[in-house]
Amino acid sequence: MVADPKKRIVQEEGADPLDHGPQCASGMGRVMRFLMHIKCPAHAATADLWCRTNNSMRSNRLLSIGTWSLIGISVLGIGSVSLMAFQDPQAVMALVGVKLSNTDAYSSIRGVYGGVGISILGALLYLAFTDRRAALGFMALFWGMYAASRLMTIGMEGALWSFGSQWLVIEGTLCLLALVLLAFHVRRPRGLAVA
Repeated sequence: MVADPKKRIVQEEGADPLDHGPQCASGMGRVMRFLMHIKCPAHAATADLWCRTNNSMRSNRLLSIGTWSLIGISVLGIGSVSLMAFQDPQAVMALVGVKLSNTDAYSSIRGVYGGVGISILGALLYLAFTDRRAALGFMALFWGMYAASRLMTIGMEGALWSFGSQWLVIEGTLCLLALVLLAFHVRRPRGLAVA
């Protein structure tokens, strides 16, 4: 039997008759929860589906924002160092207190930090627009290996100076964020698109 929506519904004092949890907090969500509240089977099924779809869309949006933010940070970091290396290899090495003394040194830094850096940037951008999971895995590997290399240096050559210590924290954090986002992506079916 369908309850009359005009009939006064007795609730405990202070209770919200439309409060069915935080899963549907929007205005439309309150309408859908009202349909569930009056216990109309047809409307309740529609309301439940709407709430689950709304939650899924909200989760997708947050996951997409987090993923693109991490990609953006990585692109800016890699790109800025690569462009600096192309323009002035000495400026890159000055960050760690190293003086380049010959053209071979200049060409090597320009090639590794500039050329290889741009290649990595291109691969990351390609993956970002074709396979978001692969892009996150790539970033986790990239930043994780940077952090691992610094940890190896601590074990083999001794404590890092301020520059290395600062970047160890940054690279480790970016690696962990990529892994967390990747875990959320993996939990979703491949067919469920995340913009």
